Amino acid sequence: MSNEGFKQLDSHIGLIYGDAITLARAKEILQRLEQNGFASTNVVFGIGSYTYQYNTRDTFGFALKSTLCEIDGTEHQICKDPKTDDGTKKSQRGRVAVLKNIDGTLKLSEGLSLKDKISGDQLVEVYRDGKLLVIKTSLISELVRGESMKTEKFVSFYGGPFSQWYPCDFTVDGISYATAEQYMNGHESRLFW
Repeated sequence: MSNEGFKQLDSHIGLIYGDAITLARAKEILQRLEQNGFASTNVVFGIGSYTYQYNTRDTFGFALKSTLCEIDGTEHQICKDPKTDDGTKKSQRGRVAVLKNIDGTLKLSEGLSLKDKISGDQLVEVYRDGKLLVIKTSLISELVRGESMKTEKFVSFYGGPFSQWYPCDFTVDGISYATAEQYMNGHESRLFW
């Protein structure tokens, strides 16, 4: 119970409401929590793309998720598989690799361990132990000049100064992070483990 007399869940349990959150939805959720005797500290709200552009990762069919974490030397394969979804939001599990078939098409391999040796993986390691290993300055230059649009190349959000992946070393509670994305994923992993 909180000092105000509201029920608090065990600290390992909570509700996260992200992309589709609006100020009106957040207010309604908080009112319902209060009506049912629960503390507002049981829920965490994301920034909510509805608050600034009305597009979500579902609009583009794209999301970036953690699929594996290592805690005290033990690997934990993690994934998202909402019970209320038709399977389109289910994420990969464990270490993943993208392999190129003979015909040039790409194939996903999932459920792998960090110890697995993968030949021909098309993915590039970007971070290791909190350090950024790759900075795509050429991609940033292409974006500034608009060349990526001319060549019709796929350009992800990575690389821009407003991206959560933009390199910016900082420390919170004695833990160093290279980007805001790393900070968010670290907290997400600690929340569930």
